Amino acid sequence: MFIDYITIMSLFLCGDVMIGRSFNDLFEKDHDFNIWGDILDKTKMSDFFGINLETTITDNNEKFPNKVFNYKLSSKYKDVLTKAHVTYANLANNHTMDFKEKGLLETIENLDMLNIKHTGAGRNINEAKQPAIIKIGNTTIGIISSSDHPPDFTATNKTPGTNIININDIEKWDIYMRDVLDLRKRVDLVIYSIHHGSNYVDVIPENTIRFFHKLVDNGVNIIHGHSAHHVLPIERYNGSYIFYSMGDFIDDYAVDQYYRNDLSFLAEISIRSKKIESLKIYPTKITIDFHNGILYPQVNFLKKNSEDYEFIVNKTKYNELEKMGGSNNPYMYKYFKYKYKYFKYK
Repeated sequence: MFIDYITIMSLFLCGDVMIGRSFNDLFEKDHDFNIWGDILDKTKMSDFFGINLETTITDNNEKFPNKVFNYKLSSKYKDVLTKAHVTYANLANNHTMDFKEKGLLETIENLDMLNIKHTGAGRNINEAKQPAIIKIGNTTIGIISSSDHPPDFTATNKTPGTNIININDIEKWDIYMRDVLDLRKRVDLVIYSIHHGSNYVDVIPENTIRFFHKLVDNGVNIIHGHSAHHVLPIERYNGSYIFYSMGDFIDDYAVDQYYRNDLSFLAEISIRSKKIESLKIYPTKITIDFHNGILYPQVNFLKKNSEDYEFIVNKTKYNELEKMGGSNNPYMYKYFKYKYKYFKYK
């Protein structure tokens, strides 16, 4: 049997990467500390590694007002991303403007210096909506991104910010689809990265499900969803993959024992002949050691025989959309355990 290995490539995606705040103290103490653990064994071999960058990379100290958390990593530590072989970062989220416009622009400059592609934010709305085009072998990948919050971060024709959309404004859906349709004509695969919804959720809103399905119907192959701080189901819809939430991949947060925001996964999407061939899920866990006043967060793969591994497997299994009855709450996702044939867990 002849196999054309040249046409096979691996795309890796993860959720929130919040490497601000205490990470500055960590890297000042030990610049070479490996926060990425054994996931480097995978990412260093990948053709593409995409993240949601849940922090700024800046030395600006002026905070965006009236925010509970303002995250930043000092520019001198930006190489932590290249150590993980990150090739793409989503910037459409609720922390990109934590240190105002200057913080956003410095973040963009730092990513450009690292040769890391990015989407979702820019010097104006045109830049924020601009897709990233990445050529890997004979396959061209296009990435576009948006966030549904916060509205105060919205980019305009004259001011920096993020590409903010309103999922609940159904009349605007066709407008949002124009960018997808335009990109679809220029590339082989489309990834849509979106920061959406509330933190810690039990229900995926009906409009979110419908909007994501519409994105797929208009040509999106992979929806890279994040924001909830914990994992939500993965759906296989019309040949595409929808990650409703990939959880927190690395951070220094306190752990919610119910939602388990310390548990996440690394997704490996195999591409053959410009089409998705398979998906593998590698469950992960953040552990945080504390020594001499310094936090040492690290993400590592989970062992198959662990309860945490099973937690991720069960929470990411796709579950049927059920009509619950009653006009106030017609749809809900329930997390039933059942084997889903499209996924391979490693």
